[in-house]
Amino acid sequence: MLVVAAGKVDGRRKGWKEFALKTTEMKFDPKENERVRIVNQKLASSGIKFDAAAAALMAERFGDRIAFLDTELEKLKTYLGRNEAAGAADVETCISVPSADNVFDLVEAVSDKRTADSLVQLKSLRENGERVEPILAMMARQFRILLLIKTLKPLNLPTYELAGKCGVHPHYFPKYAEQASKSDSETLKRNIVSLSRANLRLHGGGADEWHILELEIISLTR
Repeated sequence: MLVVAAGKVDGRRKGWKEFALKTTEMKFDPKENERVRIVNQKLASSGIKFDAAAAALMAERFGDRIAFLDTELEKLKTYLGRNEAAGAADVETCISVPSADNVFDLVEAVSDKRTADSLVQLKSLRENGERVEPILAMMARQFRILLLIKTLKPLNLPTYELAGKCGVHPHYFPKYAEQASKSDSETLKRNIVSLSRANLRLHGGGADEWHILELEIISLTR
């Protein structure tokens, strides 16, 4: 059996069409709570003893980037050497995958309709070597989390249970809840749809990806 793992694929191209005829496609797109479970399982089986803050940071960092986790765990093990315990400072020092904090700040600025601040945050992400497609995915994911928080709020669930249903580590849940309180459900829905359309434009080819994202941010902050 030959397994080919692919990220962004243009299914309209002749080569991919021919490839699809001779293969079976299996999509790996777990839900938010499933992503957190996968990350926690990998942390538990890594041989590293993460304290609570480090585990929360890893869940936040890799919840939407599971494909990077195995390589980064190996790097962390090498960094720790014989020391099997890892704290948040070790994760910050060693892990090269950027934090979602900048994306959180970008979503915060977009939610507040601060166009200039939003574009500054976007520029910072670009200078840090981020790519457009993951930024779009992380923004859409965050808006979905905010919408889910607002949807579940009337149930008055305990914080830990609500965090689990939203796929957010309890350590980070309060800041998501605060951000959710600043937006109404209809705006969040429109933002998610708009980002989905922007993602389709990215796959259309021809246009500059960063220009597409800049225009999208300007549209969302009007």
